[in-house]
Amino acid sequence: MKTRPARLLLAGAWPFIVLALATGCTSDNAADSLTSTTQAQIDSAAPPTLATAPTPSPPASDTPAAATTVQLAVPDGAALLQQGFAELADGYHFVTTAMVQGAVAVSAEGDHVGDRTRLDVTSNGATLGYIVTPEGNWVSQNGTWQELDEVAPASDPISSLATPIDVTVTSYGAASATLSATYPAGALALPGDATITVVFEIAGTSIRSMTYAATGEANASVRADISPLTDQSPISVPSVDG
Repeated sequence: MKTRPARLLLAGAWPFIVLALATGCTSDNAADSLTSTTQAQIDSAAPPTLATAPTPSPPASDTPAAATTVQLAVPDGAALLQQGFAELADGYHFVTTAMVQGAVAVSAEGDHVGDRTRLDVTSNGATLGYIVTPEGNWVSQNGTWQELDEVAPASDPISSLATPIDVTVTSYGAASATLSATYPAGALALPGDATITVVFEIAGTSIRSMTYAATGEANASVRADISPLTDQSPISVPSVDG
């Protein structure tokens, strides 16, 4: 039996001064008692040698050296996004949350490897498992798999976003950037001809998250957080029961 599940919404210092004062006096009585011999000895004595005080070094400046400002170049947004997509080619893990009027409506968590996706979708307290492959789509509840006769209502959040209409760099730093990319609504499985803006958060060259507002829904938004694969098991077609 083939199942048609309901469609789900996804995607100093102080200075110190020291003064040394030296004072001396001579006695008038001592001067009067000098004999002529002594006076002659004094007169013939060589003048004392005066020591030359060393020239003090100029004080160190307390003013810090001016910091050098490095102006970062604006990254090529389109190229950066494509590099992020390329890094995901071998697979990734994702957690997607759809919010409607501030509440979680649907959440999904899974892995995408090559052209295959496995994920669990939770809505209204119930969880369904999905496997999406080129051969077909399958749904499971309580471990029982059934093949779908239509496209699965949820899949990975990145595969359909490889070709944006336009990409704009909205913010950037030494090792991060935020990109805004526009897509036709259909790329996000949304109805209508309007374009949708998807905001990507980039760390280095890796996509870490994507967020967009879903048209046609009141205060609806979708966010997907992307991370490396943790489950390395292959994604294969399940055995169908019944």
